[in-house]
Amino acid sequence: MPKSWTSDRDPCRAAKVPDERDFATKGELAKHLVLRALSSDLPLAWVTADAAYGQEGRFRRLLEQSGLG
Repeated sequence: MPKSWTSDRDPCRAAKVPDERDFATKGELAKHLVLRALSSDLPLAWVTADAAYGQEGRFRRLLEQSGLG
């Protein structure tokens, strides 16, 4: 969802996006996806991502603290 939509909820409503859904960076989305996968029964050992995610210190720390390669 484009960041510009967070200040104008009409496009979100037209696209049936809930009002409580806010803008999130790619790093925040990646963190959410990894945390969701970790809370599941999936056998998780590795996460792959492009170089942009390597610049996300908090995301890298999450992977390291979770023991993910």
